[in-house]
Amino acid sequence: MADTNPLKIVHLDYIHVRPALTFNFPHIYTEYPTSAISEVPSRIQGADVIITCRVPITTAMLDSCSTVKMISAMAIGTDHIDLQTCKERGIVVSNVPAASNESVSEHAISLYFAVKRNVVRCHNTLLAGDGEEWLRRGTSIGFFASGMPGTCKDDTMAIFGAGELGNRVAKIGSALGMKVIFAERKGVPVEEVRSGRVEFVEACKTSTVIMLTCPLNASTANMIGAAEFAVMQKNTVLINVARGGIVTEEDLVDALKSGAISGAATDVFMEEPAGKNNSVLVREAANLEGKLTLSPHIAWFATSSREKLNRVVASNIEDFFKGTPSNTVI
Repeated sequence: MADTNPLKIVHLDYIHVRPALTFNFPHIYTEYPTSAISEVPSRIQGADVIITCRVPITTAMLDSCSTVKMISAMAIGTDHIDLQTCKERGIVVSNVPAASNESVSEHAISLYFAVKRNVVRCHNTLLAGDGEEWLRRGTSIGFFASGMPGTCKDDTMAIFGAGELGNRVAKIGSALGMKVIFAERKGVPVEEVRSGRVEFVEACKTSTVIMLTCPLNASTANMIGAAEFAVMQKNTVLINVARGGIVTEEDLVDALKSGAISGAATDVFMEEPAGKNNSVLVREAANLEGKLTLSPHIAWFATSSREKLNRVVASNIEDFFKGTPSNTVI
């Protein structure tokens, strides 16, 4: 940047990652624990750089502030930022590649086991009736909603999203004894399927574990819905550590209720934070007999993730100040 005035930096939601960021150049840094959408326009007035983890940055917000030159996503995902508007206005958008792959991949596998082994339902059933349920039944076999589970060696895991996260999950799955395949993008004709990939519908049909690790964009929105659940095996489990909106949530609930698939777990939701008022998954989870396991977008949470997010966001903004933007999305 040619301008020698202090760079005005506004961090809209530091609550997710602490401590505060530091920079080695003249700047004015303002941070907020979180920001409601209605608060954003006033908070970004005069800002050169906006830092956001999950607060949406829309065209309307950018219309209210003509000074914005850079948006730094404190995450790998940028689907909450209007990238087209940023591109048209020459606003640099950066992210943190592979921000939390170690943590997310491990959480994905923990969700797989939670569903496969029905951990939450077993816990809740054991505590039911003042802890007498096991004694009353005489066996704990009935704690499983979907019957006797298989083991890892019986599973074929189809990974939808072959980036760094997908590949890390693949290594763990292979180490556990699963057969691992990578699904081709939805809609790609059979004759155009890339080497090392399995055609999308075929992957849905032949796998027993659907692992979603892809970004949310126009091509992946509602990628998994009623048509996909209809061709899956009845013992399939679906794990989503990618983004809400990739799975049509109402269709997932229907698939679990009808027995089209045996279980699912998600760390992400169409609308976040999620609750009974805005999420069919939260509303229906208690009625699904342990078939659905939920976690509150926490897969990324680990010491290594926090350190990388802070380090790379600070570096991205430093590089922008020097006139050599890094980790740019646009």
